[in-house]
Amino acid sequence: MVDSQKPETEDQSDSDAFMVEYIHSIGTKKGNEGIIYLDSGAGRTVVNNLSLLSNPVRVDKQINTFSSPVKVTHEGTFNFKGVSLHPVYYVPNGPVNLLSVSQLCDHGLKISTKSNMMLIKQQDRIIATFHCNGNLFQLKIPKMQENTAYSILTGNHDWQVTLGHPSDVYIKAMLRSGRIKGKYTKSSACDVCKHAKIKNRPHSKKLPMVTTPFYKLHMDTLQISPPTRKGYQYVLVIIDDFSRFNRVYPMCKKNEAEKHLESYLGEIKNKLGIIPAFFHSDQGGEFSSTTFTNKLKSQGICTEQGPPNSPETNGVAKRFNQSLLTKIRCLFSQSNIPISYWDDAVNHASLLLNHLPHKYLGMKSPMEILSLNGINIEPTIKLERIIPFGMKVIVKTIANTSKLQETGESMRALTFEKYSDGLRVLDPKTGRIRISRDYATSSNEITTVVRQSEAQLPQAVNLNITLKTSKDESPQTVSEKHLQKSIEEQEQIKSIPAGVNQELTTSKHYQYVPYYKEPERYISSSVSSDNIIEGKRIRKNPDRLFLTDLVPYTQAMKDPIEKDKWKEAMDQEFNSLMCHNTGILVPHPQNGEKVIGGMWCLNKKRNEFGEVYRYKARWVVFGNHQEHMLHYFDTWSSVGRNETFKAMLSLVINHDMYAYQFDIETAFLHGTMDTIVYVKQVKGYEQLNRENWVWRLNKSLYGTRQAPRMWKEKLTEVLSQFGFVSSSSDESLFITSNATLMLHIHVDDGFLIGKSEQEIITFLTSLNKKLKLKFKKNPTQHLGYTIMWNKLKIQLSQTDLILKLLDQNDMKECKPVKTPCNGNFLQEIDSTKEPIKITEYQQIIGSLNYLAQHTRPDIMFTVNQLSRFSTTPNTKHWVALKHLLRYLKGTVNVYLEYTKSTPIHPISELTGWADADYGNARDNRKSISGNVVLLFNNPISWLSKKQSVVAQSTTEAEYISMNICAKQLRWLTFVLKDLGQNITKPTLFNDNSGAVIISKQASLNANTKHIEIRFQYLRDCVTKKLLNIIQVSSNQMIADILTKPLSTLKVTQALQQLHLVDPGGVSENSRINAE
Repeated sequence: MVDSQKPETEDQSDSDAFMVEYIHSIGTKKGNEGIIYLDSGAGRTVVNNLSLLSNPVRVDKQINTFSSPVKVTHEGTFNFKGVSLHPVYYVPNGPVNLLSVSQLCDHGLKISTKSNMMLIKQQDRIIATFHCNGNLFQLKIPKMQENTAYSILTGNHDWQVTLGHPSDVYIKAMLRSGRIKGKYTKSSACDVCKHAKIKNRPHSKKLPMVTTPFYKLHMDTLQISPPTRKGYQYVLVIIDDFSRFNRVYPMCKKNEAEKHLESYLGEIKNKLGIIPAFFHSDQGGEFSSTTFTNKLKSQGICTEQGPPNSPETNGVAKRFNQSLLTKIRCLFSQSNIPISYWDDAVNHASLLLNHLPHKYLGMKSPMEILSLNGINIEPTIKLERIIPFGMKVIVKTIANTSKLQETGESMRALTFEKYSDGLRVLDPKTGRIRISRDYATSSNEITTVVRQSEAQLPQAVNLNITLKTSKDESPQTVSEKHLQKSIEEQEQIKSIPAGVNQELTTSKHYQYVPYYKEPERYISSSVSSDNIIEGKRIRKNPDRLFLTDLVPYTQAMKDPIEKDKWKEAMDQEFNSLMCHNTGILVPHPQNGEKVIGGMWCLNKKRNEFGEVYRYKARWVVFGNHQEHMLHYFDTWSSVGRNETFKAMLSLVINHDMYAYQFDIETAFLHGTMDTIVYVKQVKGYEQLNRENWVWRLNKSLYGTRQAPRMWKEKLTEVLSQFGFVSSSSDESLFITSNATLMLHIHVDDGFLIGKSEQEIITFLTSLNKKLKLKFKKNPTQHLGYTIMWNKLKIQLSQTDLILKLLDQNDMKECKPVKTPCNGNFLQEIDSTKEPIKITEYQQIIGSLNYLAQHTRPDIMFTVNQLSRFSTTPNTKHWVALKHLLRYLKGTVNVYLEYTKSTPIHPISELTGWADADYGNARDNRKSISGNVVLLFNNPISWLSKKQSVVAQSTTEAEYISMNICAKQLRWLTFVLKDLGQNITKPTLFNDNSGAVIISKQASLNANTKHIEIRFQYLRDCVTKKLLNIIQVSSNQMIADILTKPLSTLKVTQALQQLHLVDPGGVSENSRINAE
């Protein structure tokens, strides 16, 4: 044997030819193709006869030697005594064949010496003997046939699939130790590993480990979407610091963590007599409650919590989360199990990680470490018994209807039931899960081919798709067709068409929006695929976004008048990006990482008079090109509810409070990125000589998917430092503990009210030091509203929106009408003619719906009815829509007025008005519900909606409408309580005596027992004295206009009752008292 040791500074690939160099040095010529030499210095097996390889693939490599490089033209698989070695190099000019000792060891073989022989052993069986000839050990190569390689003892058993695709290090260690037998498939040859194991580079150092089992536990919660069929959304992970043994608990809510931790502590104490000394976690709320912390202290358990926004301090749990997710992605990638069963995948991944070697444990598994220390907390499972996730198994049927019927049926394996030898299996025909001991494997058949081409492999590995799934725990029916579809994306994310940019449009009202991938459509598993009917709604990629005064980049740069103003705005934006340390300029990644582009969004800001007061530039990246679970995780962020905002306006005018608005500059740049994202440099600001470099984001940038969520988390953290807490009823409402300041947040726009103006200014000044902002007292523009302030009233309008809507539809000069719809409106729109102008109809309806929900309750009913025909609008519907626009033309200046309550208007603080129109819908005879909620006699909420059931009488329709209003009143009661208004018993008005009587009855009777249980909420509120019910006359019913077409006189009366004022029409003295 030649003892050739390579210097440590040389490249690893040079070690493949030390024996070749020696052969050259002793003068051996090529020709010994039937002999192979054993080489302990070669990293790869080398042959000079191409016929010795199975499945050769052409490559272009070379091996460096001391004299000259040796060219490698092919690589393939070499069958040595039943062991498949891969990769093996073919060197055409190589003098001899060399067998790598290290490759033999990687495949579980052992080498020993005896006199002048080298013995190759598999377990205790000698499979080859090399005899010494001179200074070399050689063996005659037996005749081989192509494609005859097979695995030892276990046939085609692929441990990559069985063990959930562990790393190469673990497979090698288990092969060497003899724990498993079979072929070694390198992860670089596995497409599942390539697609599922891309991750960030580790940067943390190893921390010292404890020396006692279960002395210290690491904990964390992991959120996974979509929810499972049982409603699980979170996973609690607990890791023992000593053995790295893990336990996972799927949870529906985070607050379940305490219950599971207490259960785990009890299990450890009962089974092992051990009480942990330390609990290590982050500062998540699920681990920080006072009650739970005191329980731990009473048992002598110390809690270690890292500082906020420092996941590195909880590195053990965070790295385990990464390993767990990687394993889960591999399991779903190798199988076609629906992602709604990810809780079983979590348990199976946990089982595998407990039985796989760990590099911090000297390549021993957590179960081995516990066993060596005499600890048996869970039964140890032999690796040969582990069934691959998603593998086809034959399960004994529960009951046979015939003696001649087959006793087994095909199912898919999930994981083992805890503390049981039963296997959890999925029946693809019914979607049910069974637990059975009576099963047999059906070869290594997985529902998808594991090593697919890149074009065939599911791109998202399915845990990154946000789907709507049922939370019902009852069994579901899943067809085979939808089992297949559930893990496939509908289409690949398309790149932006060549040449598409800001220059695509010249209209000042439109801006090109890059392709946005439509979310995958969810089909309930309880619905048969045969009963699925495609709707008629046109589905197309959005190519334009309606905004105000957007200017294309090229147009702005060519404008001689405004170019300098746009350049100044872009300079300000770029300087802001630099000041916030938004990103680091790095070379273009060479590992195939996606680089996301961006664009300039230029916008003119206008005041209430339509005058431009600011040129705003924003650099926005194409977040639709980000990949879920790679570039981002969660994207959810709450926005402010308009009911809360209107309630705050009513409080301001009635309690003489002060109101301020503030706008946080570059808000999204404050959020810290939780993933690695590369983006192109800002257009027009590329760094000289580094034009091809890219930014690696440190902070969230406008357009990134996670930007809203990261900003919301940052804002919540900052506000908490000033004593603000989020309302449990509206997450965008923040109040101080004594309710002296109340803040309504909509993304980066805040509306702040309080009784002390000095306190407001002090807070805003302090907040400005942490988050740069601009604030203004009594704002005239906020969230699309135009607001006019007065000591006795506040006026809210959206006149600009109406004018633009009329302008876009060429109706600025149309003849106005006095009602939103004709008296026979419902009969006119009940038509089945051919649909026309679908897209234009939907755009107008969308704008009208926004207007109706925010400032114009008088058009809510008409818009609601016209929306029903958005997919099939015909001439009749267009005529009704034009009529509504003509009504808006005549009421373009109408505003919603909030007044101060006076003794002349004696009212309850919070009142609801509920009405219904019985059998309104001509197609299914369902009724229409309408309601209005007033706070201090000012409307803050309204609704017009078709009822979900067919009412049997007018009384029943009115009763259902009252129930809907009662729920809204109850929610607003909680919101107002957070706003410092303790309203315990609001009043609900209705004009139907029968409905009022039924709501006050203590029990059901023959005429009401059929009403659905969910509509009995009203009776419950009345019984508990949470609601007061009062009957009024029909003339006093404010919600009448929300349920039916009205005459001109009735519309005028409704406008007055709803506080809708036309400055050129109704006077203040003519207002009709709503009471």
